[in-house]
Amino acid sequence: MFTELTNSKHNATIRSALLYTFGLISAWGCNLTSPVFGVLVALPLVAAQDFSLTVLIKRYALQATYIVSGLMIGEMFAKSGFLVFACSVAILGFSIYRVNRWQQAASMPTMIFYYLFAVVNTSYGTSVEHSLYSLIESMMIQLPVGWLIFKLLPSPKNNKKTSEANQCFTIEDKNFSFLVVTLTLLVFLLVDLTTSIFCALVVSGCAFSISKKSLLANIKNIVPIQVGGCLIGLGVNVIIFADIDNMIWATGVLLLLVAFYLFFANNQHLRLSEREDNNYENNILRAALVPLSLYTSPDGLYLSSYFHRSIDMLVTAILMLGLYLLVRHCRELSPSNSRFT
Repeated sequence: MFTELTNSKHNATIRSALLYTFGLISAWGCNLTSPVFGVLVALPLVAAQDFSLTVLIKRYALQATYIVSGLMIGEMFAKSGFLVFACSVAILGFSIYRVNRWQQAASMPTMIFYYLFAVVNTSYGTSVEHSLYSLIESMMIQLPVGWLIFKLLPSPKNNKKTSEANQCFTIEDKNFSFLVVTLTLLVFLLVDLTTSIFCALVVSGCAFSISKKSLLANIKNIVPIQVGGCLIGLGVNVIIFADIDNMIWATGVLLLLVAFYLFFANNQHLRLSEREDNNYENNILRAALVPLSLYTSPDGLYLSSYFHRSIDMLVTAILMLGLYLLVRHCRELSPSNSRFT
């Protein structure tokens, strides 16, 4: 039975579900200041094909560097929004334009988000030091458990990287990514939308879409995945609130959610997506756990926060679609070898 489990083609799906769920449970159990980092820290583990401590530590160190950079820029130039914007554009531009392959660009959305999260919050006077501590604490907790999960549920040996990952990250691709990220930064600096900062993670994901087809799919999926995830998270929050101080109850509810996720993701006729990598269902699970980690509190049910996040995602989808159509129109006027032609 153990051999069948470790050889299962569903190992990646089961592994990602366990990693996300353990990340949130451990964040609650260890009373992290920012429980959402329990979910975010699981992202590199979920994306990995094999467990490599060196690679993961480098990835987490880079994430911490982006948070510290955003914190320092926000604090040093707190009285000058222009300098915050100018320095941030320089940092983000350097980060984006040094990337040459799509394989390298895969981790950029998370890095960009961490920087925006830090610089925007700091600029508006919100401390993010506790977020850095939560990142480090969650990393130290999840790495040993992640190693064990990878040992029990390894990736198939014949699992090879796709040729797409080795494609060149062209100057047109870099320009589009830089444009989207810069506009996102500008909007958050001009308008106090710190409560909606996690929309930046979704926008960054769209900004680094590998092709026109992928970009359109990512934009179209914002509503069903992110809004659907909010509604699922709200339902789970209501159930957990029935016995909010009982960690065993919360764990049981989350495991039940994961069981439903695995049931649908591993049955081809029930799946919501025809893709073989289960990425659609995987994103729905993550989209449910992120707001759940943000808004679950023993002080009460914050129903309005879930609806506010849903509206934010709807607006994000509309704006991203509008930006895509605008850039595509400009490309049609001046054709070039980019993801829009």
